Amino acid sequence: MEAQNLSQFQIFDEERLTKKDVFKEGKTKAFVLNFMPGQQLPTHNHPNTQVFITILEGNGICMINDVKHPISEKDVFHCNKDQMIGFENNSAGRLSVYVILAHDGSA
Repeated sequence: MEAQNLSQFQIFDEERLTKKDVFKEGKTKAFVLNFMPGQQLPTHNHPNTQVFITILEGNGICMINDVKHPISEKDVFHCNKDQMIGFENNSAGRLSVYVILAHDGSA
């Protein structure tokens, strides 16, 4: 077993969002995305991958297939391999997002 405390991966940069890897096992990855106010990650997809997301800290917007959804601390959600996803910190505080990418075995 490997254990981590996610607070050690909540590292922020005023210039750009940060991505801090937590685990990687085969084709499954877990990481934390950290956004300062105004920072964003453009909408993109993850082919052949299920995406599981937990909001660790803050508030913002999650774009799924170009539809904006408000997000806040403790929210959890799932995106399938066909959905486009992106994030924006439109708040005055910090935003941290825990992401698990699980390859679904196809292709």
